[in-house]
Amino acid sequence: MAGGVGVLTDATFDEEVGASPLPVLVEFWADWCPPCRMLQKEVLSTREFQDYASKNFILLEVDFPRAKQQTAELAQQNRTLAQRFGIEGFPTIIVLNAEGKKLGEMVGYDPQAGRQAFLDSLEKMRKG
Repeated sequence: MAGGVGVLTDATFDEEVGASPLPVLVEFWADWCPPCRMLQKEVLSTREFQDYASKNFILLEVDFPRAKQQTAELAQQNRTLAQRFGIEGFPTIIVLNAEGKKLGEMVGYDPQAGRQAFLDSLEKMRKG
């Protein structure tokens, strides 16, 4: 998923979310996490998801990689956001409204449920 909001400091996160005309979909993930990689392959990288998400969300990816280097500032920012939202596992998807209120959260990915169930859950969260 491409981070539509981009790299943010904690101080600007609320400003960016508040300026968004769309809900913000925040994906907490890690390259070493098998369910994260499955979610990426089976859902997030598909044309169906990308078309849906581009019309309905601002996307923000919060990455905890082992395979690539991050700047110390970005790694700290990601840890701060994970702490702020109480992230305990990957992947975690959070949908926020313009006021920064959490509309919903999904933890993990169930490949048995499939892409449509994931998209249906996102739509329910988006509508609040």
